[in-house]
Amino acid sequence: KKAGIYPSNDVDALKVDEYICIFDDLINPLVMSIMGAKKCLVSDNEWTGDEKIEIRRKWGEQTLTKYLGKVEADLKTSKSGWLVGDSITIADVRAFSDLAWIQSGILDGVPKTVLDDYPGCIAMMDKVKANDGIHKWYEKYSKPYGSFEFE
Repeated sequence: KKAGIYPSNDVDALKVDEYICIFDDLINPLVMSIMGAKKCLVSDNEWTGDEKIEIRRKWGEQTLTKYLGKVEADLKTSKSGWLVGDSITIADVRAFSDLAWIQSGILDGVPKTVLDDYPGCIAMMDKVKANDGIHKWYEKYSKPYGSFEFE
């Protein structure tokens, strides 16, 4: 709220919260594939590399299409190109962060082209990255980070 990117209007705030939950649901299977079966309390045995790739393949076929299909449809009807309202919100920043990670190529089995079928998401990401505050962050902290010690 202090950054000015969380709506004061209750209905818009609810929509932002909905998108935060959508992106939680979108990335949770990927996070689980990184954490492993033991830490996720799924099994006493860790997943093999092939099993992790299979989890991510199923994620791409099921989870990605379900959640980003909704986001993409919403962006098509957005007059502003933002997820909620006429200006950037924390929902856009969250989407940008998660989607940038997903398409980074760092996850085995998830190609850098994974978002190619979601042009509205890519356009929204471009808008977020062009935001002055986000742009300054990228100038100051290049990727990959040398450390996680930020000022």
